[in-house]
Amino acid sequence: MKFRHAFLTVATTAVLAVAAGIPAQAATPLPPLVDRSLTTASTKTVTNDECVEAVGAAIAAGATDASTDVCTRTATLTTSPARRVTATELASARGSLSAAEYVAMSAAVNAGALYTKDFRQEQLNGTDTEVQYGHFYYDGERAWIKATYRGVRGIHKCVVSYNVGIGVELTECSDSGSTYQRRIYAKWKFSALFSGFPVSWSETYALNATAQGSLWQ
Repeated sequence: MKFRHAFLTVATTAVLAVAAGIPAQAATPLPPLVDRSLTTASTKTVTNDECVEAVGAAIAAGATDASTDVCTRTATLTTSPARRVTATELASARGSLSAAEYVAMSAAVNAGALYTKDFRQEQLNGTDTEVQYGHFYYDGERAWIKATYRGVRGIHKCVVSYNVGIGVELTECSDSGSTYQRRIYAKWKFSALFSGFPVSWSETYALNATAQGSLWQ
């Protein structure tokens, strides 16, 4: 009965959302990463308090089809093994680097101190899936992703991979923190319509990357 209830909740929400003009979105293929050998690092279940409060208010107001099931997502982090940046990659990047960047990157590569890791964090609910993915660099003293350092720059992308019956909007895809540890995060705004009652809330999912190559959610 529990699974049947969850299915009915998702299906009912989908019908209402379509009526409200919230389009369903098919799965979005993700561009290839540096290393496709990703393995699961951790999985956790998160229930958003702001969502529970908003949906609870709709239920109290008479939304008979509302359910706080939409407030819980499973976040799964997958990562690649550490990979040393090679002399071959250095040579291929030569044309895009300044003289100073090339010297700095050459020194890092020759010292064996320049590494990269891929990551993919997926937030999954029966109605939607959001993903942030990319790769960061580190050298034992510093970690970086969107900044260019030692001639290289990482990648960080945030996409709605799938949604039906619920609106999902990306509001921020960025990173912050110190040179030693970066917080890589994605912020999303969700919206739904229950028995004519509009409901919306925000969620943030984050990863942490260090200069030693540690990566966790």
